[in-house]
Amino acid sequence: MSKTITYFFEESAKKNKDRIAFNHFDGSWKSLTYGDFFLLSEGIAFFISKFVNKEDRVAIVSENRPEWCAAYMAIVMCNCIAVPIDMQLGSEEIKNVLIDSESKAIFYSLKTEANVLKAIEGTNIKGINLDATNFLDIKSQQSIIKADQDQIASIIYTSGTTGKPKGVMLTHKNFCSDAESVIKAGVISSDDNILAILPLHHTYPFMCTFLVPIFIGATITFSPGLKATDIITTIKEKGLTIVVAVPRLLEMIR
Repeated sequence: MSKTITYFFEESAKKNKDRIAFNHFDGSWKSLTYGDFFLLSEGIAFFISKFVNKEDRVAIVSENRPEWCAAYMAIVMCNCIAVPIDMQLGSEEIKNVLIDSESKAIFYSLKTEANVLKAIEGTNIKGINLDATNFLDIKSQQSIIKADQDQIASIIYTSGTTGKPKGVMLTHKNFCSDAESVIKAGVISSDDNILAILPLHHTYPFMCTFLVPIFIGATITFSPGLKATDIITTIKEKGLTIVVAVPRLLEMIR
């Protein structure tokens, strides 16, 4: 069995087609099933396959949302390398990461649009607005080349607190082996509902509030805001069973 993110995702999507993959707030609570999440990811993959090649780097600068996750899955489905970037960075910092990683394209949202467009101005980097295209309508007969487990899945940039941010290359096997270890530990099951509030560009929340839940068919819930009241209301209303947090977040809730 090849330990790739794409393999585990496809297997889970088939097995859990009608289960809820995501709860997210957009004026009101909305849900996305595993079946629809796979179709969304596939649609984005078909969209970017027209202008990216194997092992091209594609960045994501967006708030936590189902489309962030679908964009990531689409990148690896195209056998490309994802470059998640902190949405809090300014345009110059974003540009530095894009140039250093040699990214060919970048996904952004309405919230990050201004900084991203400024960052890619005068470059050949293609910007893709997650809020401007209905990716579910995109179909293709083109077969998507599957990645090998030893190929790079992500380039994760350090925070740069002690110097210039550095890109860390992680393979599909790196991520999948970690995910398998968490799953084998038995701390999460397919019946769990996980709060995804920590930024997904960090490897800890990426693993614990995205990859692991998706691999086992659990539900991921995005809070409508970062205020303690928003978080507590979300925990109660959506029946959350796991909150992946850092001390600062727990202190805020207390």
